Amino acid sequence: MPSYSHTSRERLLTCHPDLQKVFFAVIQAVDCTISCGYRGQAEQDAAFQTGNSKERYPNSRHNSNPSQAVDVYPCPIDWEKWEKDKGDFIEFAKVVKTEAEKLNIKLEWGGDWIHFKDYPHWQLPKG
Repeated sequence: MPSYSHTSRERLLTCHPDLQKVFFAVIQAVDCTISCGYRGQAEQDAAFQTGNSKERYPNSRHNSNPSQAVDVYPCPIDWEKWEKDKGDFIEFAKVVKTEAEKLNIKLEWGGDWIHFKDYPHWQLPKG
């Protein structure tokens, strides 16, 4: 059975308890890694500058404490392939959505967005 590395676990623990519930359930079903939970100003500024975020600090859902957003990659991840082929993310999203539904937790997936596709990104809805 898959389990989170120490680093992934620490990142997930910076997130809202509902995100923790969903992704602790997800890891029971499929291997994945947490790349980002809470982001401070320096990290957010860097994400904005590189184009990995459309939000400036403190406007990202990653900037609240606990974080209202988490970035998660299915494992194993082929870093050369994932930018072109989103199939692994789409299959992973099905698992995440199923687990969230079982827990009655509403999530938004960056892969469903129209103008800026952010396949690793999951967040709690505002409000």
